[in-house]
Amino acid sequence: MAKYSGSPAWEDVVPIAQDDGGPNPLAAIAYTEEYSEAMSYLRAVMANDEKSERVLGLTEDIIRMNPAHYTVWLYRADNLFTLKKDLLHELEWLNGIALKHMKNYQIWSAFSNSRDLTKS
Repeated sequence: MAKYSGSPAWEDVVPIAQDDGGPNPLAAIAYTEEYSEAMSYLRAVMANDEKSERVLGLTEDIIRMNPAHYTVWLYRADNLFTLKKDLLHELEWLNGIALKHMKNYQIWSAFSNSRDLTKS
């Protein structure tokens, strides 16, 4: 079931599909429908440089599906700082993700950056 295309909160966003290189791509990746949909909405909000609560929710969904997606982590951090979110709350959320994916560099990088910023 489509999570974003059927949501009134996202009706103003025109998703941007992944371009795998035309109708017969050499090595297309078989993403799940859920991941493909979420990423198409992320591409759209990134193209418009949207910073909002709904974008934070979207990045959280994508990170849960693919915690190694570096670009998503960067865009999430940009949103957190722009929206002046509570970084201690972010650290709590990160802790839960980190415990499930202990060898993930992106998580530890985000954890370190958030921790450092809470000290200043």
